[in-house]
Amino acid sequence: MIRVNDQNQVQLLTTPFEQELDLENRWVKFSKVLPWDKLSGFYYSRMHANMGAGTTDARIVLGAILIKHHETLSDEGTVEAIKENVYMQYFLGLPSFKTSAVFAPSLFVEIRKRLGLDYWNEINDIIIKHNTKKKMDDSDPPKIPPETKQSIKTSDELYQL
Repeated sequence: MIRVNDQNQVQLLTTPFEQELDLENRWVKFSKVLPWDKLSGFYYSRMHANMGAGTTDARIVLGAILIKHHETLSDEGTVEAIKENVYMQYFLGLPSFKTSAVFAPSLFVEIRKRLGLDYWNEINDIIIKHNTKKKMDDSDPPKIPPETKQSIKTSDELYQL
């Protein structure tokens, strides 16, 4: 069974000790540049909707794998690091800090078996395309007045001169 949580985490994670999260933290920043909805949809497309036990939320699984590889941790080390780090839990989209494991380390083995290398190459493509498009949209080319366009010569035209 597939469970989908709202991937647009707008409010900050509820933290212990009445603290606010540092918006400059690398995990907070990283969480904002990933297209979680697209990644989740792609992840769920590989799952069977009516078979097996309920799935762990896609953002938790995909985020944990990103943490694992970014920090070069073992499966067990990743689960422990997430338990100890409020920023990693925010990155995974959890609504509040929790001291229990988000899932058993053996889930990493199942995910590796089920998805394979081609899947991760496609995930990388989704992330790159999302962020490349965003940067291109943010930096629109400068507007050139029509009279200036007529006086601009291409390299071929300059070569012929």
